[in-house]
Amino acid sequence: MGSIEASKGVAPEEALKRLESAWEQIGPADHPYSPVYWDAAVMIVERAVARRVGRVEIIDAEWQIVRPGGRIRLRPDHVEIGPEGPVVRRMRTGRPPKKIDDDIYALYQQGAAQVYGKARVEALYLTTDETVPVEMSAKVVANRLEKYDAAIAGIRAGEFPPKPNDRICPRCPQYFICPALPGVGTPPSKS
Repeated sequence: MGSIEASKGVAPEEALKRLESAWEQIGPADHPYSPVYWDAAVMIVERAVARRVGRVEIIDAEWQIVRPGGRIRLRPDHVEIGPEGPVVRRMRTGRPPKKIDDDIYALYQQGAAQVYGKARVEALYLTTDETVPVEMSAKVVANRLEKYDAAIAGIRAGEFPPKPNDRICPRCPQYFICPALPGVGTPPSKS
């Protein structure tokens, strides 16, 4: 599946054709709940396409955020320049949480400030079609960026300790082989 230039509009028919192709290639076409998932996927794609229509310029952005230990490349989900200035959005499925506190929004804030000086950062929840502004003080952004600095230092030092988390771990692709889980990587006991 090829990509679509950011500045180009996308016809709903083309977007749905691409969804259908992806659906057949990567699923979940064979899943018992496939019809329910299909309806939700169509709704999300239609909402995403509808948001690309209007008096805005869509930018295909890739930012390099320079930090003390290295550079972080960030490709924001959606950047548009409209009459009210630049808007940077992270596209999400599901419903908006009560509080948005993902560290990645500090990168969105930093990258937008670096490129545009001032920009609005938002999270767009396609399932509910809700846009939630993400506002962070300079202090919060700096604190969150320090976490990335620590991660870069750990990567450079070859340190990759597991950090179990009840909310994040069940969605991790390494969940069943993670060395942080009790009994993983150890031979079964002979009782």
